[in-house]
Amino acid sequence: MQFKKICLLLFLSISCFGCKQEEKQPFEIQVIPIPKHIQKSNGYFILNSKTIVEFPEEFEVAGKFLEDLLSKLSINTNSGTSNRIVFLLNSEMTNEEAYHLEIKKKLITISAKTRQAAFYGVQTIRQLLP
Repeated sequence: MQFKKICLLLFLSISCFGCKQEEKQPFEIQVIPIPKHIQKSNGYFILNSKTIVEFPEEFEVAGKFLEDLLSKLSINTNSGTSNRIVFLLNSEMTNEEAYHLEIKKKLITISAKTRQAAFYGVQTIRQLLP
């Protein structure tokens, strides 16, 4: 009888401690290559049928690639507000492959010095899509 009580107590102890609720991990941004710096903020940018892509002539290849990518996505066409993705030429950047990506509620900006860097910015946006 004593053995049954010990087994029952052991079983209940394992059951209680074995049911520990797993802690939820915060969403980690995973893009390749790993960015030098990431600053997270609240909110998100919603792609919709009214999303406009603006780019200077220097970034035409990256801009057209992004437009083509967005045209192939199944996006919400009922959204009533327009938003923009804007490429900016930043000749002051020291690294030829560096870009700065800023995502706000109604605006995404990709600042880059070269065509290659602008294209890398598009690839990062592509990786962030669900």
